[in-house]
Amino acid sequence: MEPAARAKSPVPQTATRPTLSSYSTLFFSLAVFPLLARAERIYRNMPRVTPPPVTADLPALSIIIPARNEAHNLQRLLPSLQEQA
Repeated sequence: MEPAARAKSPVPQTATRPTLSSYSTLFFSLAVFPLLARAERIYRNMPRVTPPPVTADLPALSIIIPARNEAHNLQRLLPSLQEQA
């Protein structure tokens, strides 16, 4: 006796094997976590840099403000810049 005939599906089923791109995607996806942990550890172990205290007068500073047809805005801007000094 012959085995019962199987019903044929409209799309032939083929066994797909993982490709190189799927392996590399998996590898790089899993490699991110140890790299992030290492970067975090390095960042936390970095020495803290504090700015030196300002004891002397600072040198003069010039600010160049490009303005064209902005006379009405300069009336508000210039006093605001002087207050920041």
